[in-house]
Amino acid sequence: MYDMNDLLRIIKQASVNAVNASKPVNIVFGTVISTSPLQIQIEQKLTLGKDQLVVAKHLTNYSTTMNVYMDTNSKTVSFNFSHEHNVNLDTDEKENHKHKVSGNTSNKTLEESKTHNHNISGDFNVVIKNGLLVGEKVILARMQEGQKYIVLDRIGG
Repeated sequence: MYDMNDLLRIIKQASVNAVNASKPVNIVFGTVISTSPLQIQIEQKLTLGKDQLVVAKHLTNYSTTMNVYMDTNSKTVSFNFSHEHNVNLDTDEKENHKHKVSGNTSNKTLEESKTHNHNISGDFNVVIKNGLLVGEKVILARMQEGQKYIVLDRIGG
């Protein structure tokens, strides 16, 4: 048979359950402590592993198709190249053979201008590299009963 204390305990538990049922999600903050496998620490002693985490796609590395149109416009590249050498070479006489070279290759100049243009368009497969990194702060939503956590976004910039 139940006494007054048992009845009071049952009423308190029913109240707690009613409050928890009205709050199906709880927001918590965490820090990424490992990326392979993914681990996020949300309290000093509570570390969540990959089986407890549901990560939003924008916080991962993923492939997607992107429609691109890009015109680099005409780019003109000009350069001026001037180069000069002074040459004076005497060799020692060896076996009755001697060379002496002297001269100057003064101010040989090359000037050039080139125009360059690219038009790029179409569907391209791209890899978005936005996976979580160790040390990043994240915001998570704890689902009711606390069995799974949804990683919603990074905190800060």
